[in-house]
Amino acid sequence: GKFPWDAQVRVPLVMRCPQVLPQGVVSDGLVDTLDLAPTILDLLGLEDDARLPGVSLRPLAEERCAELHRAIWLDLPLPFDEREEAGAAITREWK
Repeated sequence: GKFPWDAQVRVPLVMRCPQVLPQGVVSDGLVDTLDLAPTILDLLGLEDDARLPGVSLRPLAEERCAELHRAIWLDLPLPFDEREEAGAAITREWK
């Protein structure tokens, strides 16, 4: 999206891997799309690639922690000039 509105940045993430992850776990921890690749590698039992940004979401799914990130950074195109970018920091309390 072009704005850091909740409807655009707070989207559900559903993970299903019944052989590895417990079922029915719901977390409201901050996650980033950059976390998807490390999570998939972790669930497949493959070695993490240190060049990939992000962290595995497995600890959240297994309820071993309440949060992995204290803040998330968003890069957003400016609404009237897509050649320029703006940024937004999101925490539990602030955006």
